[in-house]
Amino acid sequence: MHSRNRYFPMVAYSDAGPELRALYDDVMAHFNVDFVLNYFKAQGNNIALLAGNWAKIKSVLFHGTVPRLLKEEIIYRISKQQNCQYCMYVHSKIIEDLQAKIQHLKGEGNNTGQAGYLTREQEGAVELLATMAAEKTPDTQVYCDQLLALGFSQEQIPELLAVVDLTFMINMQAKVSGIAIDEELLHKLEL
Repeated sequence: MHSRNRYFPMVAYSDAGPELRALYDDVMAHFNVDFVLNYFKAQGNNIALLAGNWAKIKSVLFHGTVPRLLKEEIIYRISKQQNCQYCMYVHSKIIEDLQAKIQHLKGEGNNTGQAGYLTREQEGAVELLATMAAEKTPDTQVYCDQLLALGFSQEQIPELLAVVDLTFMINMQAKVSGIAIDEELLHKLEL
């Protein structure tokens, strides 16, 4: 179980010391999975780095008032633009699971359509942020004004921009570490 970059050897849960196991346990609890994603295992040799990156991921993804599904859609869309195969795959699986949970909560177990998961305003935000992320020097004030016009609050706009920032970070780390898609994800991911 190695990455394609020798500077990012993956540290399995069974090989982790107590401090690293505690971090892995927190990651698994937040993502509601029984395995450690390769993204985190590739950072296991540097506990300080992993702890900092995990704190950022946890703060951006699991806190705030912007719905998690919207955050995941933004990550997926920008990862696709950046051609980060690992992040595209992982976040598409997370999106599928979140959509299934929404269907279940709405009692729409037999509905096979995917429309209605995001509002028109949320879809607009995904489009805007993906466009902004693709620009070399975006005029962020213009994009923030457009997000405000879509109905996002002044408190939510920095949260949305933090998702863009997070996406660039995880895309870069996934690409340079050379990690492969988690074997467990190829079977089933339940978050």
